[in-house]
Amino acid sequence: MPQTMPYLFVPLIALGVGGSFTLGMVLPLDHARDANEANSWTAFVLGIGYFAGALGPFFLGVARDSTGGLNIPV
Repeated sequence: MPQTMPYLFVPLIALGVGGSFTLGMVLPLDHARDANEANSWTAFVLGIGYFAGALGPFFLGVARDSTGGLNIPV
């Protein structure tokens, strides 16, 4: 089963990431009164999204630096 799971989960994750980015771009436009408000909302939503996306590599680097590697203890 471990050999076939990537073929299932990689497309699911890709669809989720693609859908999240699309929603992040469209939803502020639906709820804004004018172009300036839409611009502000889009910048806010994407700023939070990129910040949250940057936390994963940052914490992985902290874990690697503090443990000396990425090996799982057995």
